[in-house]
Amino acid sequence: AQQQQQQQARQELQELQAQQQRLQAHQREHEQAVQKLQQEQAESARAHAQAIEQAKVQAEQQRAAADVAASQLMQQRDEAAQRRRAVEKDLADLQEQLYLARAAAAA
Repeated sequence: AQQQQQQQARQELQELQAQQQRLQAHQREHEQAVQKLQQEQAESARAHAQAIEQAKVQAEQQRAAADVAASQLMQQRDEAAQRRRAVEKDLADLQEQLYLARAAAAA
């Protein structure tokens, strides 16, 4: 009877050890899955941060280009205003010459 109890105890111990091994294997798998997920999240966060940085750089480049374009437009506007003033002065001079010519012709 004692031998049977020892054999039963050994069998229970073997079953417990097998169960413990299965649990440890499952825990390792779980830890590996968690580690993989953490790596993927870290990579995703790095990619996201990189995309944000690229968007900032692009926005800064676009802002600089817009500043240059605005400066060019203002310069063109000033040049057009100068040309308009020159044309108006030429027109006033011609009108004055025409007036003087008519006055001379009438006299």
